[in-house]
Amino acid sequence: ELVAPLTKQFELTAGLRYDEYKDIASAVNGKLSFRFQPSSSMLLRGSVGTGFRAPQLRQLYRPLQDFGVTAAPYDCSTEMAQMAASLGATCQPGKLQYNVFTGGNSQLQPEESKQATLGFRLEPTPAFSFGADLWWVGIDKTFGSVDENEAFGNVNKYKDLWLVYTDPVTGEKLLAYNASTTNLGKSYSTGIDFDVTGRFNTGIGNSQSQTYVQFRD
Repeated sequence: ELVAPLTKQFELTAGLRYDEYKDIASAVNGKLSFRFQPSSSMLLRGSVGTGFRAPQLRQLYRPLQDFGVTAAPYDCSTEMAQMAASLGATCQPGKLQYNVFTGGNSQLQPEESKQATLGFRLEPTPAFSFGADLWWVGIDKTFGSVDENEAFGNVNKYKDLWLVYTDPVTGEKLLAYNASTTNLGKSYSTGIDFDVTGRFNTGIGNSQSQTYVQFRD
């Protein structure tokens, strides 16, 4: 981390980090922040940066196991029938629940993020101060399981989420749903953090009261 006080009022901080998870992934991420204090009672601050989160070993290599059945029953659509046939299986007859499996996904990619903040802090008197920070976070390749309604409604879109369940009694091969963790896509969050701090003398010493509020979308 490098701290550069460009003037008495303005300071820049830069940082760089390298992460490596053997046989999983590696990444270089950075952060740049500033601090501007034009007076003793006012402070402006902000930052931009990138992030990285590697999948856990259980998310990658946990053995596939039975996870019950779908929450709702489904009709065998044309897409489902075609998918079952391509796997050497058949659909459930009529409108029934389907077997669900879950396990590791060796193709899971790390989550990558970008984030930024911009805020201020005011201290009009030594006994009172308040501040606010606007923040934004964007995550790509988020971890999660595809909603079953989405998967059954878009069978060909999620071709990798289908497998074969063999009925232990009849030996019949049936189409089943794989609810293992996968990379879902992008997600964005924005919010504002407020805090108010009051300081007062109780007669036996100084005390401080702080209120913190967060709004997010």
